[in-house]
Amino acid sequence: SAIIRLLYGSVSHSGNCNVPPRRRTDCGYPGISRQTCLNRKCCFDSRYKKAKWCFYPSFSCRR
Repeated sequence: SAIIRLLYGSVSHSGNCNVPPRRRTDCGYPGISRQTCLNRKCCFDSRYKKAKWCFYPSFSCRR
């Protein structure tokens, strides 16, 4: 349901999961579950219907 999606839509494991939908690199497969995605140490965000829901986090280097 929509409420569940809002509660569990975006989860970070490591790195930054704040990746714009068009810049996401697929980390899963169609129909992957939230738990399986997170077990892969990837990000899961199902708020955008046509975007990749399971994707690699972005990492930034600091000097």
